[in-house]
Amino acid sequence: MRWCLSEAALEKTRADLRSALSIAVCRDERKGKLLLRFRACRPDLTISCGVLGFEVTDPSSDALAKATRDAICALCQPLRRLPRGFVSRNKPVYDAQSEERIRNCTTILITDAAASEMLASGLLAGKRVYASSGERHEYFRHVRLIGRDTSHATTRLLKKPFSSHPLISQVLQEFVLGKDSFAQKVHHSSMYQAWWREIIAESGGEGCHSLAAAKHRFSSYMTPLTRICQNMPAMIRLCHKIATLRSESGRWAVQLLKTFSGFKAIVLGLAADAAATSMEFTRFCDEESADISELNSRAIQFGLSVETLFTHGKVFELPTFAKAMADSAAVDILIDGCARRVSVTNADKVSALKSFQELCHYC
Repeated sequence: MRWCLSEAALEKTRADLRSALSIAVCRDERKGKLLLRFRACRPDLTISCGVLGFEVTDPSSDALAKATRDAICALCQPLRRLPRGFVSRNKPVYDAQSEERIRNCTTILITDAAASEMLASGLLAGKRVYASSGERHEYFRHVRLIGRDTSHATTRLLKKPFSSHPLISQVLQEFVLGKDSFAQKVHHSSMYQAWWREIIAESGGEGCHSLAAAKHRFSSYMTPLTRICQNMPAMIRLCHKIATLRSESGRWAVQLLKTFSGFKAIVLGLAADAAATSMEFTRFCDEESADISELNSRAIQFGLSVETLFTHGKVFELPTFAKAMADSAAVDILIDGCARRVSVTNADKVSALKSFQELCHYC
């Protein structure tokens, strides 16, 4: 039954491709596995989308190009891998018409920005020579555009500006990105994770407790930043506990408590707001149904949001993470026998906002 349903879905895909006037092929390789998707436009301007194939391959450019051709050939072969005991009355005939349509009507290739994937697109378009054979083979005959994955590109809207500013970069390294940062230490320690959950439960916090700071578009900044901002007192309590119970391995917590200030709290809140604004744009670009004609307007909307929040200073008037940090109660820190109370002052807000305003020209 699964095989019959699969063949029915594949037949519908071939029918959509045979009637298409323009096709865009999206290719993504990760850990030796290649996924091929398509979006096709019919003569009546209706859109169809689906999966062209899934192949296991090496990450080299020649192998990626070969896997792309193999996936399309497999799609165009009806009745592949017949179930055991199945007897077909008709001999399966290769659907050469669908393959020719795909080769002739594919005008856009979209991949990640990895060098091997970009080179593989050039090989398929006949613009480069295969390293294995030294020959040039034009598989997609009418490619007009070789694009890069927009959702991957949007992650650089934060990465490059943040890394270019020394103060903001230092705070992010200390709390999110660095090897000894709070998010990385807690995320990679089962004991610290258990303590983090206990402290949040005691303080009445709700929701997900993960501080995952993985280097992909949905967790690099927003997840740890927003959860640290939402649970700032819990973060301070956890650092106190680690500094007290873990002498040598807890030096990073001691250093964090010694240098924590209202300015850093506001920077974290502003960074969380920037990450949330960028995430809206990234999620639009990552949607399967995203319309490329809306891309420019969404980019303009992102730029206007950044301008409103940071250039015009509305980030402290709207319900944002930065406003929540500015309105939060002071926290008491006791470390090495010295007690101090940390609160957010107006000078902290002005100084932190000025740092982010310096980055707005990037957007």
